[in-house]
Amino acid sequence: MDESKLIDVINFLPIPIAIAFDNQCQNVKVNKAMADVMAIFYQKDIAPSASFISSPFFRAYHLCQQLTESDLPLRQAVLGGKKVTNYEIDLIRPDGSVATIIATAAPWYDGKNIIGGIAAYLDVGALRQAESEIKSLRNQLQQLSSTIESGLQSA
Repeated sequence: MDESKLIDVINFLPIPIAIAFDNQCQNVKVNKAMADVMAIFYQKDIAPSASFISSPFFRAYHLCQQLTESDLPLRQAVLGGKKVTNYEIDLIRPDGSVATIIATAAPWYDGKNIIGGIAAYLDVGALRQAESEIKSLRNQLQQLSSTIESGLQSA
């Protein structure tokens, strides 16, 4: 399957995906779902280069450390020749908003040689926000419970 047809196929998927079409990650394409997560304009034949990650308009972090091009999971998988799983990234978008994603990336082989790689991402931002809200509500409930208990004891 040629590159153009593969891009057409992955654009039907609602899962954010990036594909490296070479073994140095110089020709990387993202699908529409990934462009949406990155909050960038999507055009089939124009994909952000890896250097886009380190531009002043876009930043990526893992465990509070800013990532470089070589730190990206797809690049690690392709250049390292092994699968990268559950790699959490906080993307600081050009508008300042943050997207938290979890990446899984793997090298792509033509039989025995690495010819590229593929990465799939899960946007967990909504999950993280819900967890934060639950924690806040628990704290409020504990405070309310303590206040009620204090009021009953003094009555």
